[in-house]
Amino acid sequence: MKKQLTMIAAGGALLLTLAGCSATDAAEKPTASPSASASAGAEVEEYVFPEVNGECVDGIATIADDASSSIITVGDCETVVVEASNSKVILGTVDHLTVNSSISLIETTSVGHIVFGGQGNFVVTPGEPVLEGDVENNTVGAEAPAAE
Repeated sequence: MKKQLTMIAAGGALLLTLAGCSATDAAEKPTASPSASASAGAEVEEYVFPEVNGECVDGIATIADDASSSIITVGDCETVVVEASNSKVILGTVDHLTVNSSISLIETTSVGHIVFGGQGNFVVTPGEPVLEGDVENNTVGAEAPAAE
């Protein structure tokens, strides 16, 4: 009987020692891997651009860089400067448009003069404005490019 108690006590001590080692190892090396069932049911939400109303003050509207990745509406304004990249800008009639952004879609009712400082922009206008700056890396057309 004494021998059995000694064996049980030794076995319990061994279990406690092993449990302590494995708990320490698990705490030192946490591992996480997504399961197929958890990621298969997840839906990806489409990003929705925030809408921003720009202001034309004393004939000038500046669409700042902090409006990037937005849809900005200004309306008619004599001079518009677009600094916000990766945005959609909706304008009315504009005399002078400066585009310092990159990868933006700018729609105008009409524009007389465009100066490009950024690249990868597309300006939609029904007329043929005077173009300056980096004309080769930007596009002006009567229709917006088709979405892919």
